Parts: sequence; C-alpha cells; structure tokens
Amino acid sequence: MPNFFSRPVLENQQFKQLPGSILTLSGQTQIATTSGLTLTDGVGGYVPIILTGGTEFDVLTYRGGKMVLQPLSGSTGSGIYSGASPTTCTVGGLVSGTNIYGSGITAILQSILVPTLYPALTPPSASLSLAPPTPLLYEVGCNINITSTITFNQGVVAPVYCGGPSTRTGVATCYAFSTFNSAFASGVTNSSVNAGVIGLGSNNFSGIVAYGAGSQALNSIGGNYGTVCPASNMSAGSIALTGIYPWFYGKSVSAPVAGQALINTGGKCVGVSSGVITVSNYAASSEYVWFAIPTGSTSKTVWQGANNVSNNGPIPGALFPSVSCMTVSSPSGCWTNVGYKFYIGGYPTSINYGMTFCN
Repeated sequence: MPNFFSRPVLENQQFKQLPGSILTLSGQTQIATTSGLTLTDGVGGYVPIILTGGTEFDVLTYRGGKMVLQPLSGSTGSGIYSGASPTTCTVGGLVSGTNIYGSGITAILQSILVPTLYPALTPPSASLSLAPPTPLLYEVGCNINITSTITFNQGVVAPVYCGGPSTRTGVATCYAFSTFNSAFASGVTNSSVNAGVIGLGSNNFSGIVAYGAGSQALNSIGGNYGTVCPASNMSAGSIALTGIYPWFYGKSVSAPVAGQALINTGGKCVGVSSGVITVSNYAASSEYVWFAIPTGSTSKTVWQGANNVSNNGPIPGALFPSVSCMTVSSPSGCWTNVGYKFYIGGYPTSINYGMTFCN
C-alpha cells in the first residue's frame, strides 16, 4: 500500500499553537515569500527581535552554521570606524579635519588610496596680433597696410575624466575688429586686412571674439566639477600705433639756414616722440651740424657725445647758440604746415661719433 503524506495548510483558520506550547520544526524550514517572517503583538503592532551579545556596529550574519552577530569586516576589527575623530593630518586623499566617526573602513581606505581627482580648469583667452611685425611709432600721414589677427584659446580641462570635455568653451562663432580707431566690424574669420593713414597720437587696433557654450567638466568618478561656461564674448586686447612728427638732422659746408630747404636735404628719424633723441653719427668733417624737432616736443637743453660723456655742453651754448622756429611740410608729402624748432651749429666742427640731445 503506498505511503500517504498530508500537507496541512498553516493559516489562522486551520492552525493554532496553544499558548505555552513549543513548536519544534525538525526539518528544513523555508520562508518562501519576500515578506519574510513577521512577529506581531496580536493587536496589530510589530514585536522587535532583540539580539544580544554583540558590540556597536555589529551585523547579523551566517557563520559556522549559525546566525550570529559579528563585525562587518569578519575580523577582530570593526567594519565601521568608531575611534577618534576628526582626522588630524592629511593622508592620501583624506584631508586633515575630516569627520570619519561612523564611516565604513572601505570608504576611509578609498578616500586615502583612491581619492576623487579633479581636473585643472584653464579659462579661455584671446590675443590680438598685427602683421607684418610693426613698430609702435609711425610718421603722421603715412599709409600702411595692416593685417589684424585674433588667436582664440577655448580654455583647457586637464586631465579629462570619464569622457568629459577637454575645453572650457565651444568654438569661436564670430570675430570683430576695430582698426585705425574705427567702430567694430564683425566677421566670421579671425583676420582682417586694412589699409589706412596714421593719424597724430594713438591709432588703436582692437579685437573681440564670440564663442559658444562649453560642456560640463567631470571629476574622476564622473561627478560634475565647476560650472559650465556659457556662450559669451571676450576682448582680444588692443594695440596702439602712435603717429608722431619725425625729427630731422644733417650737416653742411656753409652755415645752415632754418627752413623747408634744410629738412629736404637732411636725415629723418621717427624712433622717439620726445625725451632723448640720438644721431648715430653725423660723420661731419669741418662742417656745420644741425637738428630740428616739432614745436610740440620739449626743447632740448643739453648735448652730449654718445661715446664720451665728458664731451658735452648746454643748449643754447657755443655749439648750438640759438633756436629758430619755422613752419615746414613733410619732404615725403605725409603732412603740411607744422611748426619746427631748428637748432643750428654755430661753427664748423668734426664729429665722427653719435650725439644725444636731451631735455
């Protein structure tokens, strides 16, 4: 005759354990639902299961065939740090002054050995250059051709983490140039070629670049770092070319006469606008020497041999006894009717060296 097994349904309607009795489950007992085993006080409240014999931060785990309380790490030390806090020194990525009480050992070790790293964020920049390479001083009225170029740097995110961006901004979207003190004119290329006439004083060349928004920089664990650079514009700077009236110099066998004819035969220099002026070498041999400067410049009061400081004298004096003022025009047609001061040598002399003239 076959065996017959009965599987009773343990539910409130069919099964009740008498008070004070003991239910012994001698086989394998399984709780087959995720709701688990629930203890109640009989009136709708839950009864907590109290575990004893453990220490703070111990966890319920399986060990040696039993459910026991033990440290999280499974060793004699606790998996949760419960010692002194905060930290008093910096170790690896764990900085001094960090509150570590109650933190997991793994998290603390990760902070020390594998800290979160952050990229260096270099802001965008722009610079203006002029070509061909130009001096800063020009003769008033001269015509020049200038190419203005803006160099734009989008900024840098380095190193790049987790597929983040390598630049702070988007690409340049528009360039604008001001040349010869003009209003800004926009374009899509970073260069502007312009021809113009140098005016007296500052002739400013400026640039502006507009750019698109950047992307979010990331740290070594993929978190956001810093702020996103919005679309904007920035100055590329300004370069001033100064227009001045040149000074003239020369020599002659006979006594010079101040005026247009004299500067037409002389040398010209636009190396300085005021202060000290220098003649590299008059190369005069028993000749009269002279020089002329715009009336807007400060009068010259001292002359000196460029290679002999003891060879000097005052102006006016024996070498340059007086100054004459005349209105002249540019020998090359750059300007007209400008007042000049002429310093005429008082006697023939031989000068085979440079000379400086100072205020």
